[in-house]
Amino acid sequence: MDLARIGVFGHSLGGKAAVRVCQVDSRVRVCLNQDGEMFGIPFGSPEPIPSVIPGKGTKAPLTVIYVAEPGFTDAQLAAVKVTRKQFEDWRDAKNAALRSFLRGNSAASYLVTVKLPSYLHASFMDIRQLGTVPAAHAAVNLQVAIDFTLSFFDAHLMNDRQGWNQLLANPKDGITVESLDARRAR
Repeated sequence: MDLARIGVFGHSLGGKAAVRVCQVDSRVRVCLNQDGEMFGIPFGSPEPIPSVIPGKGTKAPLTVIYVAEPGFTDAQLAAVKVTRKQFEDWRDAKNAALRSFLRGNSAASYLVTVKLPSYLHASFMDIRQLGTVPAAHAAVNLQVAIDFTLSFFDAHLMNDRQGWNQLLANPKDGITVESLDARRAR
């Protein structure tokens, strides 16, 4: 093992854990969070509840891949007495907290937002391809996650930036990539 090139990533709860590791362990040189929600906000409260250490950036470059699922229908929201505006305000507040966290990092920070057909939280796993009738788009969606993950780690651990630079410059339709770290804003 090359302990000079440690990277960490995870999906969902593992993504949150990966970010926490990158906040406290300087041996980790790169970190990726695959749709691990880092800021929860209770309805009716403007204050985010972080699952990361508040006010402390990561010690390594960080990419967060956020899946912008369509959410709920108006009927589903009405059933739990939440308006569309309340839901959208809630989602916007969580995204603002995430962007604020990424802007506070001194290392490179990227937010990849995925809005592709049928792209779900589970798209990072191959489980959707294992049924008798694989989910439509499952293989394509998984490949998107693989491409971003491998190219990010190759760029930051192997000094091979070709794939990462290509994804940054020309993301596919339905994908946006934002560079949000403080050092790029200078």
